[in-house]
Amino acid sequence: MYIITQVFHETLLITFVLAFGFVQGLSIPAIVSLVKDMSPPGAAGKSYGAVFSFAMLTGFFAPLLVGYIGDLYDLGVSFSFLTVVLFFGFVFSVLARYFK
Repeated sequence: MYIITQVFHETLLITFVLAFGFVQGLSIPAIVSLVKDMSPPGAAGKSYGAVFSFAMLTGFFAPLLVGYIGDLYDLGVSFSFLTVVLFFGFVFSVLARYFK
């Protein structure tokens, strides 16, 4: 995400955005596996439903928040904010795996 804020060549920017989406899509099986592994027996479907619902809510609110930050400061700041949030999401998922 940080690279996206630093690239000004249009073709390269589109390539980075497409690559980011592809890599993000590759993470879905790992997330599903983690949810299944951490769920109580017989509750994997409910757990996945809760995780999916929270993901959709954040997908709804994130553009509003990023746009607001972009209006207040700069689009670079808003994408840097997303980079920090994604990093903390990674850290929390790793910690959740170890402290299950």
